[in-house]
This record gives sequence, structure tokens and C-alpha cells, in this order.
Amino acid sequence: MTTTTNDLRLRRSLFANAVFSMASGVVAAVFAIQLAEFMGIEPVVLRIVGVGVFGFGLAILWIARRETLDLRFGRLVVLSDVMWVLAATGLIIWLPDVMSTGGKWLLTAVSGIV
Repeated sequence: MTTTTNDLRLRRSLFANAVFSMASGVVAAVFAIQLAEFMGIEPVVLRIVGVGVFGFGLAILWIARRETLDLRFGRLVVLSDVMWVLAATGLIIWLPDVMSTGGKWLLTAVSGIV
């Protein structure tokens, strides 16, 4: 199997995404009470999101480690990231009272990284 530069770039991007997703998921789930207080939301929301984001990271890791890199999976990850950013933006714009100002800034920062 020949690995192209594009394959390596995509694999590295997927690995970085997986690590960030899994780390974010763990932080959200483990520190749900503290983060929820800061963000002005219920801790259960962060626990659910944290577990989901951690699972998303595991799926990305599985995709990145496959012997043959399937571009359809890569595109699905990118689409999922775009959907996260759009949902976060919509939440901040159309439901401004759902979170505290700190929560909005934190969600904006995470979305910026995504």
C-alpha cells in the first residue's frame, strides 16, 4: 500500500480531531458540574454531550487507523464538524438566554477550534 501526502495529512487531521474530541468529551463529562455552573446550563446536558463527543472521537480514531483510508468517512467527519459549528452558532444567536455570557464564549472558543 502506498501512502500519499494527502492520506498522511488527512490521517493527521483525523488523529488531532479524535484527540481533541475525546479530551473535550472527558472534560465535559468529568467536570460537568463546574462547567455547567460557569455556562449557566444543567450538568446533565454536559454529561450527555461529553459522552457523545467522546464517542465521536473514538469513531474518528477508528477511521484514522484503518489500513485503507475511506474518504467518505473523512467527509462525514468534516460534515459533522460543520454541523457542530452551525448548531453552536444557531444556539448562541437564536437562543441567547440559554447560556451565560461565559458559556457563549466557551462554546465559541470550542467551535473555533473545531
